[in-house]
Amino acid sequence: MAQSIKLLAPNVGWLVPARNRVLWTTDGGLEWKNITPPAPRDAAISAIFFLDTARGWVLFMRGAVDAPGNLHFDLASTENAGATWSMEPLKIPDQLSRLLFNGGASLAFADPRHGLLALATGLTPISEGYGAVLATSDGGKTWKDTHTSLAGSIVMVTPEFGWLVGGGDLEALHVTRDGARTWQQVELDSPVKTEQMQKADRNLKQFWDSFQRAIPPAAAQLAAKRPEHETYAAYDLPTFSDPRHGYICVTYPGVTVLFATDDGGVTWRPDRVLTGLQEQDQGDTMASAVVNSAWITARVPKNGVPQLRALGAGAHAVASTAPGPEDFRVSGISFATPRQGWVLTVYNKLLSTNDGGASWTDITPGKKPPAVTP
Repeated sequence: MAQSIKLLAPNVGWLVPARNRVLWTTDGGLEWKNITPPAPRDAAISAIFFLDTARGWVLFMRGAVDAPGNLHFDLASTENAGATWSMEPLKIPDQLSRLLFNGGASLAFADPRHGLLALATGLTPISEGYGAVLATSDGGKTWKDTHTSLAGSIVMVTPEFGWLVGGGDLEALHVTRDGARTWQQVELDSPVKTEQMQKADRNLKQFWDSFQRAIPPAAAQLAAKRPEHETYAAYDLPTFSDPRHGYICVTYPGVTVLFATDDGGVTWRPDRVLTGLQEQDQGDTMASAVVNSAWITARVPKNGVPQLRALGAGAHAVASTAPGPEDFRVSGISFATPRQGWVLTVYNKLLSTNDGGASWTDITPGKKPPAVTP
């Protein structure tokens, strides 16, 4: 599991700095407590989820991935912020025992009882989108196969309503409204066509024109179903304040769009747009957070000091055009309020602000927290 963070409430949050530790703070990261569940020596953390500032789950994996059945999972749960843990072996349903799980996983709960677990299969990471989705209705004691062959990052809004982002470049967004028994793919187009996107469209059209001239007439029907443009969207997981109202951040070549919904994701509308971004690798997303309706994004210039953008409803901003991937040097961002939040850089430095980005403190565990001057 890659290093990850979550600020659950003002001053309270967790950090996974390595595959075998969970750190907890109640003072905004000035002090860290190791709350890692007791696990076998050879176990590594595969996924983590906290529903609130007390209840959480940590999935461990152990064993080899060279044959079906060689990899084993254990699920730890706590109701007191890691003061005590209970551990249960996670029994894979028999019908899935022949799959080659590789340890990639995503875990999410809608309430203390109902949760989903996506497990990746084969030689690809969890983001590639191949695997299985399990469901629990007893807090993780038992799991059932949902007969879903997807994998990816998962979020649950209610026990029936959830979202999954997968695909090799995070280009596949799926929604379930029946507890993961069925999933529908959702595609969102950018309201802005950048030069990079137009170039990609021209290249795709040239490819299909050449393909049509070369194929036999029997394949004309297949060619008629060709996509009109490349799948160059990279999706973040959506966030919902209630089952109807939510946001999702989508990154396209040179532009990032925050979409909003008022009907539970049946329809989405572009709400805020950030253009002028440097061209990034396919699948890169801009780290962002939505808190109290403010859309917060971060960029980290060469001096290492994050620069925040807080965009209100309807905003259309132009990013800096300075050379370098400043907008993609952030691997994680989490805010409890518009003023208090964390930014995790791609160099695994964790920085904190309590004044909306005017000043920063290095709260990376193991270091004396120095002030970081903008």
